[in-house]
Amino acid sequence: MVTLGLAGRTLRAHVASFVASFLALALGALLVTVCAGLLETGIRSDIPPQRLRTAPVLVTGVQDYRGEALAERDRLPGRVADQVAEVPGVARAVTDVSFPVRVLRPGIRRQAGPLAGGPDVTGHGWSSARLTPFRLVSGRAPTGPGDVVVDAAMAARLHLATGRALPVLADGKAVTLRVTGVAAAAGAQAPAVFVTDARAQSLLPRPGRVDTVAVYPGPGVSAAGLARRVGRALPPGTALVLTGAQRGRAEFPAAAGQSTDLIALASVSGGLMILVAVFIVASTLALSVQLRRRQIALLRAVGATPAQLRRMVLAETLLLAGPAAAAGVLPTWVAGRRLLAALAEHGLAASRLAYHQGAVATVTGAAIAVVTGLVAARVAAREAIRVRPVEALAAEDGPAPPVSRARIAFGLLFLAGAVALALVTGLVFDGPVAASTAAPSAMLWAISLGLLGPVIARPVLWLPARIAAALAPRAGHVAMLTVRSRSARAAAMITPVMLATGLICALLYMQTAQQAASGHAYARQLRADLVISAPGGLSPSVAATAARLPGVRAVSPLVTSDGFVNVPRGADPDDVNDIPLEGISGAAAGQVTGFAVRTGSLAALRGNAIAIPSDLERPGRRRGDVVTLRFGDNATARLRIVATVATARGYPVLLLPAPLLAAHTTTGLASQVLVATDGNVTAAALQRAARGVAPGAMVSGRPAVLTAFDAGQQSGAWVSYLLIAALAAYTAVSLVNTTVAGIARRRPQLRLLRLAGASRRQMARAMTIDAILVSVAGIALGTLVALATLLPFDRALGTPGLPAGPRWIYLAVVGAAAVLTIGVTQVSTRLASTSPGRTR
Repeated sequence: MVTLGLAGRTLRAHVASFVASFLALALGALLVTVCAGLLETGIRSDIPPQRLRTAPVLVTGVQDYRGEALAERDRLPGRVADQVAEVPGVARAVTDVSFPVRVLRPGIRRQAGPLAGGPDVTGHGWSSARLTPFRLVSGRAPTGPGDVVVDAAMAARLHLATGRALPVLADGKAVTLRVTGVAAAAGAQAPAVFVTDARAQSLLPRPGRVDTVAVYPGPGVSAAGLARRVGRALPPGTALVLTGAQRGRAEFPAAAGQSTDLIALASVSGGLMILVAVFIVASTLALSVQLRRRQIALLRAVGATPAQLRRMVLAETLLLAGPAAAAGVLPTWVAGRRLLAALAEHGLAASRLAYHQGAVATVTGAAIAVVTGLVAARVAAREAIRVRPVEALAAEDGPAPPVSRARIAFGLLFLAGAVALALVTGLVFDGPVAASTAAPSAMLWAISLGLLGPVIARPVLWLPARIAAALAPRAGHVAMLTVRSRSARAAAMITPVMLATGLICALLYMQTAQQAASGHAYARQLRADLVISAPGGLSPSVAATAARLPGVRAVSPLVTSDGFVNVPRGADPDDVNDIPLEGISGAAAGQVTGFAVRTGSLAALRGNAIAIPSDLERPGRRRGDVVTLRFGDNATARLRIVATVATARGYPVLLLPAPLLAAHTTTGLASQVLVATDGNVTAAALQRAARGVAPGAMVSGRPAVLTAFDAGQQSGAWVSYLLIAALAAYTAVSLVNTTVAGIARRRPQLRLLRLAGASRRQMARAMTIDAILVSVAGIALGTLVALATLLPFDRALGTPGLPAGPRWIYLAVVGAAAVLTIGVTQVSTRLASTSPGRTR
């Protein structure tokens, strides 16, 4: 109780010095808890069903392969519905088929451009209308291939009534349907249209398959029991049987992949935040304890034992960490929901994913903050109890204690880890995957230099201090003497500058380097003069139409997806990685793409053929060999290698015939049509002639396509910039706290300078030079951290040298760090009580 009472009185007496620790702990709890909430959200992957909500059990295709999300919807064979219907306890089994539809505004079907299309809706077979349920409010059900039923909300918005014509774009083709009925459902629903079941099947890339089987139990049968029966009746691994909130995965299959991405994002961000939190909280608490060095010496002088001092420091931290952790986790629910909404807005998370932050995530975030504080306090207490009692009588703090062997050992250990990760980044990994080791290596470099700071501070400051003494003989000489005698304390102020400069520059330039490498790889692969695109995709038949346009030399559809090649039995799930797939026309590939052929010919890309990157060649995987490819819809095929091509390092791609790949995508459409022109026509003339190739089509030149690709990369990088912004805020708080605490600790020295006759202006000039020296040293070490991270990473990207990206990023970061350090120093010096009447 005595220790707790003393700790409480110490907190009340040193409010200013403990505010920094409180802020660091609270911010750490906030960031870690939000990351933990996103991790729980991704793991639970709860997406409440909407249109399929009335069915207690849903059967759908497997949406992942060995832990990796599939790029396309894994549709079920139609016979699965018959198998499910025969399971005891099943009252009825209803199939559902979905396909994208774009409503075209009447009168502009033949125009091209982004405004040619109306709303995007989802089409279904009429038999699945009972799942919501949709009920006819007027008209009749569709019976012929040209009939359609629209939902009431869309009918009101587009002024549709029975008997009206409805031009739509379905399966990449413009067709005119006749509205035979209007249906309504209880509650808000996404726009939907219904056609006959036969017409819905004809619009799928592989007819005869279904998206989902909705299962309704008979009397007295529970949903959980029915799900177990259905699961046992189906072959293992062929389908997912979903109940409860998991049913939304059947309605929104892309959410499975987005949840996987969210798990990876939260794990990486949370791990990095924990490392930063531990480091900053430890530094802040250690500085807080050092500020009370003389008070602790006085306690030693009056008989306090080391164990009592250790308990006092731990009690202070516990009294501080508890409220700080509570304050940090209070806004996390709101912050987490808003962050998830922002991620969904940028396409990085499912828009209907339910945010979860349970007790485990909340307690984990708070516990990490408290434990971090206690561990940091334990380390700080170990240094504090080494103070000599005689220091209580000194006019100012005595010399800093020597750097402990444990600190040096840990510093060297982290340094060895940073070197190891840098070697792995530069020598083992290729392409963007190297970021998985480059980002942690940046943190290890920063921690190692922070721990070794008291050892390296003096040699790092030697040259800047000499220059300062030469340029400003009086104030500069005082600053030089100060950093020489207080190098260990200067290291505490250098560390946050180094951390801010090194981490922020490393992470920012990692992002710009990835974007530049990706853009370069895309530019190398694209040789087409013009690219035709349309919202939702294009029918591969558009290529044949475009080939008849004047001035066109070669045309190829471009179908994109992801798949897996030759995954052996028993392979470790962690070693299973998807690879991009591109479907093109072999006859035109050499003119519209820039792949350099190493062996074989791309003209042979027809039927069950494949071209692979030369980097993937090995025995059993060369030209003429047969490989097994798993498509994005989980189907497999044995394909013969007809060519090998050179691809950018770290950006492999498998080339297939466009019709083969299109049959294994969700929509069966091409994302683009690539066009090569002869030299006798201009791009503008071809753009005018291309109108009418497809409703809503846009024709863009190669420069515009590359610019749009770079813009898309920027949009995807949004989450990385958000993480960097959080780190910047955290390190800025640490920098301000450390600077203010450092000035407060030097208050006796400043009073002594005033007593010796120094004016306030001279004292401010000396402190400004001090701050400049700290900034220069911190920026130099931070630059070293950034370069040690980026040089191996750029080598992994295949672009050795300085990182790609604007130089103003570096100038802005180091400028902000310097201005913040110098500005806070000047303000703190002016506010500090430096009257010469007192020196203690």
